Amino acid sequence: MTPIQLPRDPIAPAGPRSSPGPWRVRFVQTADRPGVRWVLVLYVPVALAYLLWLAFAVRWTAWSGPVMFTVISADVLTNIAFLWMTRTILVPIHRPSSLDRIVDVLITTRNEPIPVVEQTIRGALAVRGIRDVLVLDDGDRPELAVLAGRLGAIHLARRESVDAKAGNLNFGLRHTDAEFLMILDADHVPQPQFLERTLGYLDDPSIAVVQTPQAYYNESFLFRRGWSANDMFYNCIQPAKNRSNAAFFVGTSAVLRRRAIDAVGGFATTTATEDIHTALRMHARGWGSVFVPEVLAAGLEVESLRELYQQRRRWAAGSMGLLLRSSDSPLWTRGLTLAQRVSYTSSMLGHQQGTQRLAVQLLPIACTLTLTAPFTGRPVVFLAITIAFVAVNWSSVWMHARGTFHPLHTEGSQLATCFSNIAGLFSAFMPHERFRPTRKNARRDEHSFVKVALWGIVALALAALIRDASIFLGRGGPAEPLAIGCAIFITLNLLVLLDFLLPLRAYERRAAAGDATPARRISTRPHPVAIATLVVPLLLAGGAAVAPAAISVERHFPAPRSSPVQAAGHHALDLSNLERPPAPAGPSTCSPGITAMSSGCSPRCPGGAARSPPRRPPTHCGA
Repeated sequence: MTPIQLPRDPIAPAGPRSSPGPWRVRFVQTADRPGVRWVLVLYVPVALAYLLWLAFAVRWTAWSGPVMFTVISADVLTNIAFLWMTRTILVPIHRPSSLDRIVDVLITTRNEPIPVVEQTIRGALAVRGIRDVLVLDDGDRPELAVLAGRLGAIHLARRESVDAKAGNLNFGLRHTDAEFLMILDADHVPQPQFLERTLGYLDDPSIAVVQTPQAYYNESFLFRRGWSANDMFYNCIQPAKNRSNAAFFVGTSAVLRRRAIDAVGGFATTTATEDIHTALRMHARGWGSVFVPEVLAAGLEVESLRELYQQRRRWAAGSMGLLLRSSDSPLWTRGLTLAQRVSYTSSMLGHQQGTQRLAVQLLPIACTLTLTAPFTGRPVVFLAITIAFVAVNWSSVWMHARGTFHPLHTEGSQLATCFSNIAGLFSAFMPHERFRPTRKNARRDEHSFVKVALWGIVALALAALIRDASIFLGRGGPAEPLAIGCAIFITLNLLVLLDFLLPLRAYERRAAAGDATPARRISTRPHPVAIATLVVPLLLAGGAAVAPAAISVERHFPAPRSSPVQAAGHHALDLSNLERPPAPAGPSTCSPGITAMSSGCSPRCPGGAARSPPRRPPTHCGA
């Protein structure tokens, strides 16, 4: 992950200030592309105008109309919230620390491999300014206790593993009196300068948490060349939250003030996401937070689609439970500013973006298979306006994402979480459901129903394209415009879906073959199947664009009807069965033996010389 460039010039001085009052964190705005400040101003009226037009264009009597309007409206509201939050990115001005504070490290672990935990312990012990390293082992493994003692860390294991990770952290709080706590997951190895780059911000007495990005050192299918599924969150969204004091704790790679944790009753235990829940409680009680976009620790990203499903399901369940069921919901809890409410609500609803992407995938397929149009009016107008608005959507997000948005990679990774988002939404209302930690030694190519379901969507899309092609080639009448429109959108959706599935397939094959390819080396070259899936519907759409012109020309300039002789061909002309019209009263201008046809007399008489066609209407010559 490429972090945001930190400001070079200003550095906040260490030590007490000459002016009265405590020191406060100061921020500086990062340089943006020209025109970023106007994107939100221009996007909002365009989006509202499009929704107003769509409300009149939607076929409300059909099932597909309200579904389409709901999906598009949700996407528009999500984009407006994103553009509003990320209109300005602020990074804190670095403040050096004298490292004279008492800081303990809490490492939470349950079933992670011992070598993985060992790397984290060694890294924590190497951080300058640390007093003690506490290994909170929910698995109570004797071999880990021996390892911790040998390395110089403190091993702590509780008797009952209640409240998952939050309960483990609260257990660790009872065994330390440190003023500040550095929280690490079992697989996140910190750099020695971690406290030197973060502890100074806690000189501000109002700051409760200093959070850094989550970075990863292993290979994962969520990485591409120069792109990661987490880049937008840690390089754009979290730094932008500094503006509204809404950057939140993400569970690892952070330093927290002990007094702030005690003020909110410890780490929150009523949801599956104790990190964002605890941060929300702190913000509601007036505490502040700082996000430092500098990679100071690295861990292990999920390496299989099955583990991604389990992880994102837990995140979705915790976020939606906090939003819809908890008394600490940002929708109604007291103490938050309006900007903080919007920021937290948008982050929690972000765990349902996969559901929205799934609806976008299935809607044109369902419209094709049922021949149900979700709109009224001319299809060409609807397609032109909608495709133009999609381009406006992607362009605005690309501008505000500061290089972290990829139209295919970002959309595909969000689609991959659709089933975990749906399952998490139902799990949000099951407060007693327990979630297991993400496995760090899972097989990359292990079976997952998510993969089967996504390939099933590909099969449905191909079947729908075949149906669209049959309608178009068979001149389907009123259904032909609908088939063309659905084919275009199905093609775009297939491109997004295959951009995720085909690199995933290559990644799993390499893992099965034992190929230790470095991280972020997954090929992004278009696959032949993806190219074919793109070209065929585009040719279909091109034919649909040319067809109306051809039909118009045919109506205005009809072709002459063929005579029986022309229909018979030029090989064996049998003229004996032709009906001979009665001879005209006047003399004929044709020589004997010439047969008059609808196009004129034959240019050559049998056995005679060639003659020019007559000027007056042709007649039948006598034998």
